[in-house]
Amino acid sequence: MDYTDALKNSPYWVQDAYDEFEKLPMKTQQETPFLYFLLGKGKGTPPFKMSKRDSNYKDPSSNQDFICGNCIFYYTNPVKKIGVCSQIRGNVDYDAICRLWIGEASVKK
Repeated sequence: MDYTDALKNSPYWVQDAYDEFEKLPMKTQQETPFLYFLLGKGKGTPPFKMSKRDSNYKDPSSNQDFICGNCIFYYTNPVKKIGVCSQIRGNVDYDAICRLWIGEASVKK
């Protein structure tokens, strides 16, 4: 996939992450979406992501109406079925929760 236009105005850490992503073997690139690489395992992980401890991450959540799986910051790697968050570091379980939770229904359209 060509990200040339998207990278033009991206922060430096996104551009650096893409440079690292392009160095991966082609098979890995095809199996790992760039967004997952950027938010999860890549060297371009945004410097603003907080630790699970600082976010009060709890797995599992005590209330199934408030889980990472229905938060606006949660993403799933479609190949590996691993959850990542745009706000906290590391893999994130679908049924977990943290203090940063914002439900999809909470976002005004």
